[in-house]
Amino acid sequence: MNPNRWRALVVFGALSLLPGCVPSGLPTTVLPPQIQYNCQQGGTLTVLRAPDGRQAEAIMQGRRVALPRVDSAAQEKYGNGRVTLYLDGETALLTEDSMVLAGRCTSVSALPVVIQPSN
Repeated sequence: MNPNRWRALVVFGALSLLPGCVPSGLPTTVLPPQIQYNCQQGGTLTVLRAPDGRQAEAIMQGRRVALPRVDSAAQEKYGNGRVTLYLDGETALLTEDSMVLAGRCTSVSALPVVIQPSN
């Protein structure tokens, strides 16, 4: 587990022991506009996210594909019906026609974690 995420979970756990100091949400990774991932099969995946989060561009092995955001249980999911990009914390998955193009991809640098307020 990423050291920053671990620290956030420790702080979250410690605060939950104090009456009246329980955070209202869960730890969530903050996804920056550009994320570089190393993938288990080798190679890298670069993700460029639009400032408004409505689109992302996946770049792998010289191929670039722009994808609109779609609803998902993942932190963020982008897809066009053929190519799908899942971003969840510091991990990413890129598929095409349900076949994995880039799997078990992990961010090359630690991403910040914040406590999101519950709605």
